Amino acid sequence: MSKLNWNYNPENYVDENENSAFEVLPEGKYQVRIDNIAYQQTNSGKDMYKITLAVLDSSAKLRYFLVLNPDNQKFTDFNLGRIYDSFRITEEARSDTESWVGSWGAAEIKHNNVTKTKDDGSTYTITFMEVKRFIKHEEQIELGWAVEVEEIPF
Repeated sequence: MSKLNWNYNPENYVDENENSAFEVLPEGKYQVRIDNIAYQQTNSGKDMYKITLAVLDSSAKLRYFLVLNPDNQKFTDFNLGRIYDSFRITEEARSDTESWVGSWGAAEIKHNNVTKTKDDGSTYTITFMEVKRFIKHEEQIELGWAVEVEEIPF
C-alpha cells in the first residue's frame, strides 16, 4: 500500500460551493510579468511552453500554454509575435526562453466558467481566468503602462 507523503493544511481547503481559494480577477486588461517558463510536450507530442504570469498588484497567477504547431505555422507565428511584441522580446533573445523570465508586458483576461456535477446531481461552477490576448506594446503605451525605448533615461 502506498502512503500519502503530504503535510495537509486544512486552512487551504475551500468547498466548491464557497468562494475560490485563489484570486479571480475581473475580466479586463492587466500588466503581467513572466514568472516562469517551462518546456513540455502536448499529449499529441507537440512542443509546448507553459508560461506562468504574475499580475501586477495581485496575488493572481495566469498560465498560458504556447503550443508550437508545425501543422499551423501561421497561427503559431501569430501567437509568438504577440508575446514578442507585448514583452519586448528582442530577436536575439527569442530562442533563449529563460531570458524571458522577469519581462513585463500586458494581457487581456477573460473568464472560462466550467459547470461540474456532483454525485448527488447538484451542480457548481468554477471560474478559470485565461489569457484572451497579449496586448501589443503600442497599446500599452496608449494605456500609460509602457514608454518608448527612447524615453528611458540611462
